[in-house]
This record gives sequence, structure tokens and C-alpha cells, in this order.
Amino acid sequence: QISELEHAVKKVESLQNDLKDAEKDKMSLKNAKARLRVMQGQISELEREHKGLERKYDEVEAERNELYENFEGTVREVQRKSQLKNMVLEQRVEGMLDACEQKQEQVGQVLNAAQLDPAVLSMVAQRLDQVLDGRNKQIKNLQYAVARVAKAHNDILRVYSAKLAELGVPVDEDEFPALSQGGAGGGMST
Repeated sequence: QISELEHAVKKVESLQNDLKDAEKDKMSLKNAKARLRVMQGQISELEREHKGLERKYDEVEAERNELYENFEGTVREVQRKSQLKNMVLEQRVEGMLDACEQKQEQVGQVLNAAQLDPAVLSMVAQRLDQVLDGRNKQIKNLQYAVARVAKAHNDILRVYSAKLAELGVPVDEDEFPALSQGGAGGGMST
């Protein structure tokens, strides 16, 4: 009987140890389940954040594509306008050169008909060149001033348009046209 009793005591001790281990295992399982719930919540939050970032990425990509398309169109439009202006300016220069040649011929005919003294003729031509040089300098100074004012105007328009765009207000380029920077003709249209 003693051996049965010893055996039963050992079995009880073993079962008590197993019970303690089972309690520890229950506690570990409970902690693991709690960590799992927290991690599942974090995963869910990360998935929502990921979807939001994907939407934002798609929006930014679409905006980038639109800006790129608009940029290309704007560049083509500026090139077209520049080509047209260059053609007009070339025609004006050709017309002015023809007119200048005609005026020189007329001056030469008048001087030959007047039969002036060569010294007087030289003084008149020299004085005329001085006056023309002065006028040309005035014209260049005025063209430079016009270009400065046009640049300041265009800079202000760029800042204004950027601020409007930043605030989400659509900007109509025809409403506030940019000024040309002067140039050979000194024109102000774009």
C-alpha cells in the first residue's frame, strides 16, 4: 500500500506541476491572443493608410500627367507665336531696309542736284549721322525700359497666378495676358 500511496503522491505532484504549467500556458495564450488583436489592429490601420497613400499617389500622378501635357502644349504655343513674331519682324526689317535704300537714293539725288560744296556736304552728313546715332540710342534706351517694365509686369502675373492656383482659384491666361519684352519692333502684344 505504501508503494501505491507513494505512487499516488508522485502522480499528484506531477499533476500539480502540470497544472502549474497549464496555468502558465493559459496566461501565455491569453497574452499571445492580446498581442494578435493589437497586431491585427495595426495591420488594419496600415492597410487603410496604404490605400489612402495609393489614392493620393494616383491623384498626384494624374496631376503630373496633366501638367506635363499642359507644359508641352504651352511650349508648342510659345514656339508658334515666336515663329509668327519672327516672320513679322523679318518682314518689317526688309521693308525698313528697302525704305532706307530709297531715302539714301533720294538724298543722293537732292545733293547732286544742289551741287553743294563737298566740305559743306561732309559737315551736313556728319551732323545727320550724329543726330541719327542720338536717336538710335534713345530708341534703344526706351526699348530697354519697355522690356524692364514688361518683365516686371510678367513677374507679377506669374506670382499672382501661382498664388491663385495655390488657393485653388482657376486662372484664365486670356484674362491677364503677359507682355512681350519689347524687341526689335518694340511691340507690346503677345
